[in-house]
Amino acid sequence: MERLKGKTALVVGAGSIGPGWGNGKATAVTFAREGAQVFCVDRNGAAAEETAKIIASEGGKAAAFTADVSRAAGKARVELDGSLIEVPTYHTAKRLLARGEAMRQFERVTTA
Repeated sequence: MERLKGKTALVVGAGSIGPGWGNGKATAVTFAREGAQVFCVDRNGAAAEETAKIIASEGGKAAAFTADVSRAAGKARVELDGSLIEVPTYHTAKRLLARGEAMRQFERVTTA
């Protein structure tokens, strides 16, 4: 099944803290198996890269990015096969929600 074919998925926490598979890694690989290209974000760059390699080894498309979205201000702006993705950090998302801007920003990105 390819329910996500043609979609780009962003998975924050796509690595694993320890050995084995955590929820983030499992989510990223499952999305890829469903046809999505996956942007793997984790504060542990090696863990994000490992997940991206698993996806690539199964014939999927993935890119790894190191970021701790719980701490840094601003957002990460990245491109994966022509899809531009902006990832607000935790603190930026809190400010947007407080001002009621999160949905407007989401709509602007998804309709662009």
